[in-house]
Amino acid sequence: MDNVGSAQSVLMYSDYVAKSGLNSVYGRLSYDYDSRYLLEVSMRADASSKFGPGNQWGVFPAVSTGWVINREAFMEKASWIDNLKMRLSWGQTGSTNVSDFSFRQFYTSSQYGESSSVKLQDLLPNRGIHWEKTNEVNFGLDFSFFGDRLYGSLDAYYRYTDGALAPAPHILESGMSNYYDNIIDMSNRGVEVSLGGYPVRGKDFAWNTDLNISVNRNRIESLNNAQINSYMQDAFIVGKPAGTVKGYIVDHIVQNMDEVNELNAKAVEKGFAEYQSGIGVGDFLMKDTDGNGTITSDDRQVIATPEPKFFGGWTNTFTYKNLSLSFLMQFSCGGEAVYSNLGEEISGVLGQSVGRELYGNTWTPERTDAKYARLVAGTMSYNYMANDRFVFDTSYLRMKNITLSYSLPKAWINKLYLSNASLFVTATNLFTITQWPGLDPETVATGITSMGTNNDPYPLSRSFSLEVKLQF
Repeated sequence: MDNVGSAQSVLMYSDYVAKSGLNSVYGRLSYDYDSRYLLEVSMRADASSKFGPGNQWGVFPAVSTGWVINREAFMEKASWIDNLKMRLSWGQTGSTNVSDFSFRQFYTSSQYGESSSVKLQDLLPNRGIHWEKTNEVNFGLDFSFFGDRLYGSLDAYYRYTDGALAPAPHILESGMSNYYDNIIDMSNRGVEVSLGGYPVRGKDFAWNTDLNISVNRNRIESLNNAQINSYMQDAFIVGKPAGTVKGYIVDHIVQNMDEVNELNAKAVEKGFAEYQSGIGVGDFLMKDTDGNGTITSDDRQVIATPEPKFFGGWTNTFTYKNLSLSFLMQFSCGGEAVYSNLGEEISGVLGQSVGRELYGNTWTPERTDAKYARLVAGTMSYNYMANDRFVFDTSYLRMKNITLSYSLPKAWINKLYLSNASLFVTATNLFTITQWPGLDPETVATGITSMGTNNDPYPLSRSFSLEVKLQF
């Protein structure tokens, strides 16, 4: 009800206001000897109201060093080297990724019928909760050769998060369903490479290109008995990247009930009611991976890892006199995800439409070699559950943007009493090359518990724009 005054009677009044704050102190000391040896030491301290007394402050030091190699005496003859710098750094960062005042017990109003009461908030306080800290070591190399015709950088890093904030085990007799603690350990290691240059740099024509490629490997090191909600458990597997998806392995699609009856008979001999519940002709027959004679959630295996093998971007700019053409291409290679729409469409309601991936590719008596199970409205079979036939490669190559610009000649703009005048035509999200059956493979990696699945988001918009820039 938008208008409270329209109610016949007021059952309860409620209001909620929460404020949190962060106080910070930061200091930095830099040392430079002959532009060859560089040292920087920094320290920051932050106090967050999200944590209780004794745990509010977090101290985060950092140290970085640099060695400009090309300024050494033994490099004097290497005139083709414009810059060669080695970097090494270590630092700590902090996070307050938890609800406000998780260390304190609050009360909230409760409504039952026409009676109002006050009860404890559904959060067991933890007075020991504190900053989540991440340690990172980084080694880098910057270089530039041949009068900046070739340049780039290389970075290798290792990042370890100790005590990430997450739901944790607690006393159920407390009546509370939520309790947070510093409990998950997670690591990231990777390499980032950037390479650019001017393959052509003439009087009237120039070509500048920049390529960057990144490789990152994420790993859950320890859950330390963290209590993960059932719908999130498969996203947090020790030894696997965050966002990993578990699901069933499809053996084949059932063509007749004889094989099902035979499997059911063997399951009964082992003390089970049946091999796979709700199964019929045209349904997925799942593999009994644990070999116990029946299909349960224990038969699920890792079927998708959203982490790509590598990803990056490629920028090119071509300039001829006053005309310039530039474009940016993005790419990602090697990630996997479950296309969740397939399960919803297979077991949808009567009259529901199906997407292009399912259309003409589901089992029927006339199409027994189909990839997907039969369409049955509201089925209680395993057909809609995450399985390896719903997994697709999320690799893609995308023309992110392309811009054509023209700067008017000086003789023209002088007559118009302008200092500069340019025209720009830009196209964004021009095309995407991918095997992903949905609308946008890039949106797969959004959110740690949904990284490995994808329900089609709002379609990625393609835009065209014309810009006129005048400077007086």
